[in-house]
Formats: sequence, structure tokens, C-alpha cells
Amino acid sequence: MKGEVPPELANIQEKFVDENGKPIVDQEGGAVIQPEPGFVVKTKDKDGQKVFINMTGHELVDAFEERKIPQGEREQYGSDTGIRIPLSLGTVREDYDKKGEAAQVYDVIWNPKTIERCKTEASFR
Repeated sequence: MKGEVPPELANIQEKFVDENGKPIVDQEGGAVIQPEPGFVVKTKDKDGQKVFINMTGHELVDAFEERKIPQGEREQYGSDTGIRIPLSLGTVREDYDKKGEAAQVYDVIWNPKTIERCKTEASFR
């Protein structure tokens, strides 16, 4: 079921989109969205349990951008420019890997431009 909405939830998303199929954003800036698949980071926690981090994307999440660091903090960071990288992080859930072993899974939603940048940067390979 790679990147698909489970059948029991297929109709629920229709309640959260407008007539053009775009997500409806509530007064607090939240929305129910179905992100696009990106890639998976596989790692282990300090106890050796597998952890999967699903890096997904949706245009509703702001893209990364460079920002000026406030004057009083520039010396502390050694730069006058920083990078803002917005994301949405879901709660951890328990699942199983292909071998049937327990694993923790995190879903992270980034702007699609951020996902593309991560895929092409050598430091992420």
C-alpha cells in the first residue's frame, strides 16, 4: 500500500477539500492533506530498534528560505544568514519492517522543493 490512502479512509479526505480538490485550511492554519511520497531514512534508536522516517512532501508546507539572523545573534552563530526549513511532523507510530520486526515510524511533510533539494544534494546520499 505504498503512498496510498487506506480504503477505510478513502472517503474521509473528500470532506477536507474544496470544489477544486485543494485542502481546506482552518482558522489556525491547519489542514488534512495527503502528502506525496519522497524517500525513507532508515536508522536505529539508542536501544537498537529500527526507526523509519518517511520524508514526504506537500505544497501547503512553506518552502525553505534564507533569512537574516538578528544583529544581536550573528556573533553567536558566526553568520548573518540562516536557513528556515518548515515541516510538519506526525506522532510516532509502531509498525513492522519486511522481516516482521517492530519499528517506529515518523512521517515528516516538507515542501516538495525541499524534498527535491534533499534528493539531489550529495550530503544526503
